[in-house]
Amino acid sequence: MKAQALGAVLGLAMIVLSLAALGGWFMNIYKFCSCDFEPSYKAEIVHGVGIVTPIGCITGWMDLGK
Repeated sequence: MKAQALGAVLGLAMIVLSLAALGGWFMNIYKFCSCDFEPSYKAEIVHGVGIVTPIGCITGWMDLGK
């Protein structure tokens, strides 16, 4: 019984983390599109790299300015 409960908790944790990562990636795309593309280009570079790499799951949750 304990093994089933542990499996259920781990399965739920995997689903939650996957949804958080997917949400972060979509937020990263939105933040990239809403950048002003004026100097300094820090936010544009970070969010642009995050679109094509898995790092976007993390950078979508970051506030880097516009």
